[in-house]
Amino acid sequence: SPTIICHITFVSEPDDLSPLTGKELLDKKLNRWVALGALGAYNEGYYFVKDWNFFFNNTAPYTQYLIENFSKPAYFVDGGSETMTGKSLMTTAPGNIVRTAYRDWLWNYKNLTLDEQRPSWDLAAVLFAVRGEAGFFSVVEFGTLEFDKEFGSRWNNTENNANHYFVRQIDGTDEMLANLLNEMLGLPPSM
Repeated sequence: SPTIICHITFVSEPDDLSPLTGKELLDKKLNRWVALGALGAYNEGYYFVKDWNFFFNNTAPYTQYLIENFSKPAYFVDGGSETMTGKSLMTTAPGNIVRTAYRDWLWNYKNLTLDEQRPSWDLAAVLFAVRGEAGFFSVVEFGTLEFDKEFGSRWNNTENNANHYFVRQIDGTDEMLANLLNEMLGLPPSM
């Protein structure tokens, strides 16, 4: 999990590869953290939600530590839930690694096929990390992500952490975003 890797790096001490602590290394090398997590947490701070990336995959203790201690801007992306992708991979070569990953996930999850597609949470977060809002996302700049390793996360819009940003997919963009992502997925590798 990227959360666990980031946590391990963050708390590491200097070693024979670097005189820097993990925190110093991350502060030097990263300018922001874009995380797919806190899905559904923007609910006026009324209740905590548990999502896969920040809670159910056993990363809750690490997630809480990073949210509370990460010193650079952190963007928490909530998007892609209704943006279905995968059908464009039906025309790619059978050995295409992306096609294989999609096919296997769909089949192993619910005996689905590429034509039935899947939500695009991860792709939405990557697109935001690379292209920013791009007409598909809006950034909530005031607030802070609260996280509790027992209850999950919620966006608190009454307190502000200048380094926390909540990224929401704009309503009505699912089809356009799916078309763009499917087009990108179906492109041959550039190598």
